[in-house]
Amino acid sequence: MFEKVRDIICEQLDKSASEVTMQSRFDEDLDADSFEIMELVVKIEDTFGITVDDESLENIETVGDVVEMLEKLA
Repeated sequence: MFEKVRDIICEQLDKSASEVTMQSRFDEDLDADSFEIMELVVKIEDTFGITVDDESLENIETVGDVVEMLEKLA
């Protein structure tokens, strides 16, 4: 699951795989602004066939948070 999420993040945020870890914070480590994060969420929703509700979105700070959310929804 992590590898697929990492690949999406690398593509959307123009980062290398080595820059994206489970502990990477979207704002501090990956320099993603709110617009980029929303684009990322849409791509993840499309890729995994899910819908991320507002409450879940508020709790996402790291790549690991995304992976954990996806594992719960899968």
